[in-house]
Formats: sequence, C-alpha cells, structure tokens
Amino acid sequence: MAAPQKNVLLTVIAVVALLGAGFMFFRGGGRASDAPDRIQLHGLCMSCKTESTTTVRFGTREPLPCPSCKADALYQWQFCPDCQKRFIPQLERQVAGEPMRVVIPIRCPVCGGSNVTVFMPGMYDASDIKGDHPLPKWEP
Repeated sequence: MAAPQKNVLLTVIAVVALLGAGFMFFRGGGRASDAPDRIQLHGLCMSCKTESTTTVRFGTREPLPCPSCKADALYQWQFCPDCQKRFIPQLERQVAGEPMRVVIPIRCPVCGGSNVTVFMPGMYDASDIKGDHPLPKWEP
C-alpha cells in the first residue's frame, strides 16, 4: 500500500475510533440517575435514647426523624479512633426556634481531636470500641 493511501486509511480508522469512544462516553455511563441518592446513617435519638440505623436522602441535615418516637432528634454516631469511643457531636441552636444542629468542625468532645469518622455497626471490631463518651446537652 502506498504511503498516501496508508495515511488516509489510518486517519479514517482514528476518526471512527474517536466517534465510537465519544458515543460510548456520552450515551452509556455517568447518568445522574445511576448515582445513589440515599445513604445509611446509624445514630441515637436524643429524645427517646433509641439507637437506630436509617436511610436518608444524601445531603439531609440532622436532626433526622427518629424511627421509634418520630421526634426530630436522631443524630449520627461518630467515632474517635484516638479515644476508641463513640460519641454524638456537640450540638447548638443556631437559629431560635429551629432544632439543634451539629457544630462543625466535628471534634471529639474529650480529647478535642479532629481525627473522627462516622460510626456504623460492624465497621470496627468490638475490641476496638471502649464505650461511649457522655452525650452532649440537648434541648428539644
């Protein structure tokens, strides 16, 4: 095959490959409807003191409705690996008449560390958990 014909053939193959890749990229994956819009949270109701795991829409602010007593008082457990204890973060009323909100940034209420993570059952071995820190002040 002559050099000009070979260049034309390679150009056609490259264009077809790019068109195919573009079609697959824009047609198939990455649709917003494919992304999960719900997450599971494990928390404690500050009203009835019941622990529960619930599923909420991503971005829902705490407090969440308690599955047991229906009060908007469910806050997510956090875990401090330095203290090896679970805790509910510090809460404050930011606007009069609104529910108490989690103070950001979340810090361990005892050691003050910011190396904290959300707590879910089964995430840690039982030997890694040494109990719970005292609960924060809560006003309904």
